[in-house]
Amino acid sequence: MKGTKDARLQKEEEEKAKEEQRAKEAANGPPSGSSAPAPKQIAPLDRVPKGPKNGYAVSPSMVELSRMSLDELLKVEEFEISNEFGSITFLEPVDLTDLDLADLVTIVWRSAEVYDDDKHKDYKHPVGEKINRPALIKLRDMKPKKNQTSSDYEERLKSHIDATDGGHHMSYDGEKFTWEFRVDHFTKWGPDEESEDEDAPMD
Repeated sequence: MKGTKDARLQKEEEEKAKEEQRAKEAANGPPSGSSAPAPKQIAPLDRVPKGPKNGYAVSPSMVELSRMSLDELLKVEEFEISNEFGSITFLEPVDLTDLDLADLVTIVWRSAEVYDDDKHKDYKHPVGEKINRPALIKLRDMKPKKNQTSSDYEERLKSHIDATDGGHHMSYDGEKFTWEFRVDHFTKWGPDEESEDEDAPMD
């Protein structure tokens, strides 16, 4: 019995010593000579993108973006920008360094635009660079005109976007009035303005 008790006490003392050593390392850092990971280098502030227009949200948030390293900002995954009218979700990692999101991205009723064709024609990034990359666009409050069924309206949207270079219809929800489509590059995207009634949508 005494031998068993002594062995148990010895084991408890060893465990206690290990706990004390772990606590000491946590407080003082790893022992000298160990390969501790280098601290993360946050990207310079002037390389972090400028935020979007008022009323817009981005994911990752601007706070999260400001805490990224330069390498991380060069390939931000699942970047999304949105407001009450819709959202743009990039399907590939995007380089957000040095961008002014408020200047470049506009989402209004029935359209989403990255790089204004007139305003940015002299410095629009080539397809595949920065945020001129494939994305999923969702537009809200896309209601059909009076006396038009949801299925007819969806077919009209589909015909238009599929006939546009780089546009691909995904879905239309006739109950939530949301339209989703995929684009290969950026310009101003939305329904056919010439054939759409530009009055307010029906209630």
